[in-house]
Amino acid sequence: MFFKASNSAAYFNVLPPEGDEALFVGAGVARPSHFRAQLDRDGDYRVRVYLMRSAARRHESADYRLKIKLAGGPPEAAQ
Repeated sequence: MFFKASNSAAYFNVLPPEGDEALFVGAGVARPSHFRAQLDRDGDYRVRVYLMRSAARRHESADYRLKIKLAGGPPEAAQ
């Protein structure tokens, strides 16, 4: 997953199918624009795009581009 925003205060999180504890928190990593992982559960994952609170309070906004690429899977899924 690749994320590029016009505002440096924009980030994204990746949330699992069940629960609200993020698998990835963009604001807390060295490369906040990239997420790559092998997901261990089937289901609908959610991507939450947001502005840091300080930017939101200033009524800032952000244009962004989000590229998601899904690849692979277990061999039996290909059959």
